[in-house]
Formats: sequence, C-alpha cells, structure tokens
Amino acid sequence: MQKLLCRALFLCLLCGPFTALAKTTVTVHKADDTTCTGEVAAVADGAVTLETKSAKGPPKRTKILFSDMAQVVFRDPPAKVAPQASQMPDANAGSASGEPVGIMGAIRSIFGSSSSSTSSVEEEQPKKTRKPAKATTRAGATTHAAAADLGAWSISLINGDTLQARFETWADHKIKVKLGAPLGQSVEIPGDQVAAIWSGNTDAVKKARALKVEPGPDDVVYAQKDDDVVSVTGQALGIAGDALNFRYGDAERKIAMDRLVGIVFGQGGQSKPADALSQSFKLDTGDILSGSWTGMDKDAALLRTAWGEVVRIPAADIYTVDMVNGRVVYVSDLKPSKVEQTPYFGRVIPFRVDASLDGGPLKLSDAAYAKGIAVHSRCVLVYNLSGNFERFRAKLGFEQPAGALGRVAVRVLSGGKVLYENPDARGDQPPVDLDLDMTGQHQLTLEVDFGKDQDVGDRVIWANARLLRAKPPE
Repeated sequence: MQKLLCRALFLCLLCGPFTALAKTTVTVHKADDTTCTGEVAAVADGAVTLETKSAKGPPKRTKILFSDMAQVVFRDPPAKVAPQASQMPDANAGSASGEPVGIMGAIRSIFGSSSSSTSSVEEEQPKKTRKPAKATTRAGATTHAAAADLGAWSISLINGDTLQARFETWADHKIKVKLGAPLGQSVEIPGDQVAAIWSGNTDAVKKARALKVEPGPDDVVYAQKDDDVVSVTGQALGIAGDALNFRYGDAERKIAMDRLVGIVFGQGGQSKPADALSQSFKLDTGDILSGSWTGMDKDAALLRTAWGEVVRIPAADIYTVDMVNGRVVYVSDLKPSKVEQTPYFGRVIPFRVDASLDGGPLKLSDAAYAKGIAVHSRCVLVYNLSGNFERFRAKLGFEQPAGALGRVAVRVLSGGKVLYENPDARGDQPPVDLDLDMTGQHQLTLEVDFGKDQDVGDRVIWANARLLRAKPPE
C-alpha cells in the first residue's frame, strides 16, 4: 500500500503541472450594471463559472450566463491601441465617380507581362462593361499550389473581426492562413466570410483607401504602380505561387503579390453576419476574433468561429471579451449614420472609439474604461437604431489630465427630443452617470458643443456608453 501511495504521489507531481487548469482572474460586467470578479473555474453551456475565495468554508462558485453579460475583462487594455478603421477613410475607397483610377496602360502595368491573346485589355474600349462577379466564383474556383512566404497581411472579416496572418493557400472558395502570434495556428476561412485583405505597407494602404471606389458586386484589387496605387475591378480567384490570379473582364491575369496592396471583396459574394449571441475576443496585437466561447484549456480560451474552426487563444493575451448581439450594445461598436466635427484651430481632431484622442486608454477622473467614445468639441454623432432598446447609459466626463480645463455644452437627443442637457459641463467636475429612457426611440444623437471658455481642454469621453435591450420574458 505504501508503495502504491508513493507511486501515485510521484505521478501527480509529474503530471500535475501539465494538466492543471491555470487560474485566470476576470471581472464580468453584467447587463444589470453589477460586476463579479473571480477565477474562471469553467466555461460551458453558454456560461462562465467564477470561483471566489471565502473567508469561511470552501470557495464560492457563481455561474453567469452569456446572455446576462455585457463584457468580460481579463485586464486593462494596452497602453496604446492600433489605428482604428473608423478613423480612416472608407475601406471601399476610390475616385468620386467610382471608376477605377488610371489609364489602360496603368492597368496593364500592374498585371504580369503575359503575352496570351486571351488576356489582353482593349485600349480602344476603356469603358467596356464587365460582367458582375458571381458569388459562386468568389475566392477562387480551382486549386492552386501553396503560396510563397508573402509576409504578414491584415484580414478583415464580414463581422468586423481583424486578423494578422500569412497566406498558406487560397483556392476553392477557401483562404487558408497561419495566424500571427500569439495564436500561431492555421485556419481555413470560407471566402464568403472575408470582407477585405490589406498588406503591411501602411503608406500604400492609405493611398488605396483614399481612392474611394464605390462597393459593388465585383472585387476591387489595389496594386502599386511605380510610386502610386491604382484600382482594378474584377474577380480575385486565388494565389498561385507568388501571384494573385485575377479575372479582369473576360481575361484571367496575374498580379505579383509584392505589388498587391489590398482587395475589397465584392458584396455579391459575401454572407451576412450571424445575428446570434457570440463573443468577441480582443487581443494586444489588435486582432479581434469572434465566435462561441466553448471552454478553457489550461491557460487558453477555446473559441469556435462562425465557420466551425476551433481557435485556442492564450488568456495572457486577451484584455476583453464583448458579448455580441446580447442585451447590451456598446455605442462604440456602432457606426454613426452622421458625423459633424468642427475644426479646432483649423484642424479636425477626429473622434475615436475605445481609446482616447491620442490613442491611449480612456481615463476619467474616477477610473479607466475599456469601452467608450472620445471626442473634441465640436462633435455631433448620430446613430440610427432599431427601436428595440429601453435604456441609454454612460459615464460622461472629461479626459484626464488633458481635459481638466475643458468647458463644453452637452446634449443627448433622439429624433429632435432632448433627453439630457448640460449647457456648462466642466473638466474640474466629477463625471456624471447617465441613464436615459430609449423606449421606442429610433435615433441617438451625442452632441458636444463649444463652451464658454477657450477650447483647449474640450476633450470629452462618453465612457462605457451602451444601449440596453429589454430583458426577454422568463
């Protein structure tokens, strides 16, 4: 018996460190504005079970349903966040007319030097009508060999997710990539889930976005030509070696990947984002990945994506998990239908979401916040709503320390009706909690106007701004 006990102890010491679930402490923000902090004991069946130590007796376990959550905070957000798409020109950028930029010679120059007669572009007919891309041919119809090492790319999905990855293969309507650190695993993404891909060339991407090509059924490819960027509309078919196969009109051509700046995929080939409850993981790298949080594996969260892939996300690299399509909808996750920003000393200071105006964390005099909108006077943001919300809640205050001298006029409106107004909000005053009735309202307007003094400190934060749906009947 003693030998058996010693052997069992030895095996526990040998195997324990490799099988034990690492303790991850999180804070759950619930839809009713209460919070619960504890170690994650389990994630299963649409709920998180937290374990909290008790002064008397065994640890206490609390099970919280995803449907009752707003956000799970693993830790504070990074000191600096990556530039946000909402602060940049529209991803479907192009000329005001919506036509591809550049003459036919420029368009030819971005393709390979193929002499095939079936792949020529007629200069005599530069405005020839092209057939719309079919959804069934999106993301490639034939199998291609694995891509060469093409560097890191940013992949935007239709649900708003953003991933840094390297291409492995792209064919048969599927794009296989290897995700960047800390994820590091290979995933295969259906083509209809991808909204756009962009290269790591920041300057070229800015030029591409500035072209303002109107979205349509076809794909828009942006490629470098000398020191400029031009756009071509057609069908992206996949990667063969170090080139993109691309159908332009009735011809199939190749574009060298080292000249490719980005692709905005045609709306005709995209699926609609799911409207079911899901979880959106935000990582230090700027990656955002959504799906169903199905469990914890040692020191990582397990996430099943919308297309069925299981991704392992290290807990140490997660800072928040937001509930998507739940009772709570953060205003910073919505796109305003109208934005009015008045220049401050001749320049516009753009509003930012989930970050301060300089890109750091959102800080009021009482605390730091992971979610919210930072604005500078004068700024008016209008959001169109579905009408099924019952409350608007936020902590309204001034960015610290830069906003300590601020003085503004603030209003919250809906359809012309004033829900809240403070004509003299000041930076030396404590933040204000807002809880406003939104029953039956179809619009939300957040207005920060110039105050009575100079505008040096007019840096206002709508911290934790959120809309609350009515709780479904039991």
